Amino acid sequence: EDQFYGDRSGGFEDPFGHRWSVATHIEDVSEDEMARRAAEAMGG
Repeated sequence: EDQFYGDRSGGFEDPFGHRWSVATHIEDVSEDEMARRAAEAMGG
């Protein structure tokens, strides 16, 4: 799932029941754009 701060993240559970989270950086986001995206993501 793409995040408003420029990362893509996701998670899965392995056959032994361990939960893993993975993420990678996909874009640089300016402070102004991050604030706009955060407000949008929070319903504002």
